[in-house]
Amino acid sequence: MLISYLTNKKIPKLVDDGVWKQNASVGIDYFLRVKRDNGEGEAEGVKGFVGIKDKSELTPSSWIYSRDKETDISIYDYLSLFKILEHKGYKIITFNIREDSLHPPSAPPDDNNLYENNRFTQFKDDNLIVTIQARRGRIKMKKRQFVKKIEDIVKEATQIPM
Repeated sequence: MLISYLTNKKIPKLVDDGVWKQNASVGIDYFLRVKRDNGEGEAEGVKGFVGIKDKSELTPSSWIYSRDKETDISIYDYLSLFKILEHKGYKIITFNIREDSLHPPSAPPDDNNLYENNRFTQFKDDNLIVTIQARRGRIKMKKRQFVKKIEDIVKEATQIPM
């Protein structure tokens, strides 16, 4: 039992470190920062799953620097949540988790891009749910999930330092 305790003590523990944002060529991207709280080495094979409570299932999201669905975390990394952009005077929200937004827009919206069904006002009161899994690492989140209202994420997000 003592050997098991000492072995587990060395396994990296991951925690959420708040919501962050970054200006993109089109709109603003929002992220959840996941960091190593303690333990030794990297947390390996870390995946993030994002969904909207009662509207969509949890689906894999990507990490900011690698754009992959899986990463190793030695210090911290940012998991993509959603993007907000302006179109015809409206705030539009796009999710990596929605089938019509698997590749968030990288070009400015125009009349060929129909975003009317993605208005921010339709989603602002919904809860976004994030679950983190790792091959090597323990997750230290309440109920193993991060849950926050989308409007609160937008209000509380801190700019990622460049």
